[in-house]
Formats: sequence, structure tokens, C-alpha cells
Amino acid sequence: MRRFLLLIVSILLSTLSYAQSAESYTIEITESGDTIYILPPQLDSTMLGRDIVSVINNDLTSDISVRQSDEIRSAFSRYKRANSERKIVGYRIRIFFDNSQDARVRSSEVASEFTHTFPSIRVYRNYTNPYFKVTVGDFRTKSDALKFKKTLEGLYPAMFVVKEYINYPAL
Repeated sequence: MRRFLLLIVSILLSTLSYAQSAESYTIEITESGDTIYILPPQLDSTMLGRDIVSVINNDLTSDISVRQSDEIRSAFSRYKRANSERKIVGYRIRIFFDNSQDARVRSSEVASEFTHTFPSIRVYRNYTNPYFKVTVGDFRTKSDALKFKKTLEGLYPAMFVVKEYINYPAL
């Protein structure tokens, strides 16, 4: 029990220290002149797609056993299905943006080239008069988009990060 409490306390402390050092935040000034710093929600990607209950139960060094009812499991599955088509505000990287005569063909080529190089990243190709655009990724935070943008440096010289509605992240 003591190890479990120490684990929870260490996770909370590391979360607090990370939140204080976060680079991106929103500033709001209230009517009374107070300044409020609002940090964006953070995503712990180490557990993405994994079931925490089975991870804890399969840990051989742990003295902890968690029992989860089937009702909770089915309620969470219903929640995931209901929100799978939901859109949230996030960030994407625009790798192509043009309105020349051959922009339609070039946007298709850029999209297929990107899909071939990065098959796990979604590609969005659209037309907003008069521009053909190719945008990639579904990033919840701007810092995540900027990290991925660094991996694309040199491949797409005119790329930039845009704020858009993105697909709800997989759980």
C-alpha cells in the first residue's frame, strides 16, 4: 500500500512540475485586471491504446490487483464508439498550399508521397477557392505539431502549423 501511495504522489508531483514548465499557455485578463494563465490539457502518450487495469494486473512486481466490472468496461466502450466521430480543436501541419494551374495534380502527388513516407499519419487534402491544400496529422497541442514539424524539415520547405478541428484521438 505504501508503494502505491508513493507512486501516486510521485506521478502527481511530476505532473505539477511539468505543467509549470509548459511552454504554451493561454492568457486571459479578467474585468478586474487579474491575469489568468490557462495551460492546455496534456496527453500522456505512454498509455495510449493500453488498458490501465490490465497493465496493473499483469505487473508481476506489483502487490496491487484491480477488479473492474463488465458494466464499466462496456460503458467505456460505448463512450469510445459515441465519440469516435467527434471533432476537437487541435493542430495540423500544412505541407502544401498553392493555386497554380497544376496545383490539383501536385497536391495529389504530395499527399500520396507523404502517405507512402509516413503511413501512420493521416493526410487531409482539400480545396478552398482558389487554393489546393494538403494538411497532415491530428495533434492535440501546438508543441506536438512543432515536434513533428521538425522531423519534416527539409522535405517540405513551405510548411507551417495551422489550428483546425481535428479527429478525436484514439483511446
